[in-house]
Amino acid sequence: MHNYLNHLVWQATHNDNIEVRLNCEATPKLAASLEPDELVVAVGSEPVKLRIPGADRKNVWDILEAHEHIKEDWGDTVIIGGGPSGIELALTLAEKSTKTTVVEMSGEIAENGNSLYHAAAEIRLQECADLIQIRKETTCDEITDTGVRVTGKNGNSSEIPAQHVVSCVGMRAKKELAESFYGLVYDVKMIGDCVKARRINEASHEGYFAGFGM
Repeated sequence: MHNYLNHLVWQATHNDNIEVRLNCEATPKLAASLEPDELVVAVGSEPVKLRIPGADRKNVWDILEAHEHIKEDWGDTVIIGGGPSGIELALTLAEKSTKTTVVEMSGEIAENGNSLYHAAAEIRLQECADLIQIRKETTCDEITDTGVRVTGKNGNSSEIPAQHVVSCVGMRAKKELAESFYGLVYDVKMIGDCVKARRINEASHEGYFAGFGM
């Protein structure tokens, strides 16, 4: 994914027909001032907020913030949410010898992944079993000074020690922002996570076909 990202950035910045504006907020007013013939809206999604006591502590990050700190030394970590993002983060931390506990409410990890993804994830998790612990059918009740209080499927409460906590409980599409661009021009396309938070292949396909038809 890192190589793919670099490839896209290089293509965008080395094409004379593409103007890239960084540190520039996209607003309907700005878009209208550019007088476009067509408009593609790809404003993305944002992490779903945790709604448990202690979620506002400084050692609690969402998945995007976590990747900004990925090169730092974390210490024992709890990841709340066992979807693909949570599992892949745990595997990345294992490469740095960081002990991680993944807490998942359901009885299955990486629920949205296909069968090949599940098989690969299970193999990698087994290889990292000394560093990654999976707690299925477990809910998070509170983030404390010393860790995360959880309740297992048997109803017993316990605390998982942690220096850092990462929320991986999903992404929410920025639909309201995306829809604010409608009506500026006749042809407005919404693509990527602002339609529905998904994986990179959907975003790539939608971006390609949106541009192909122009």
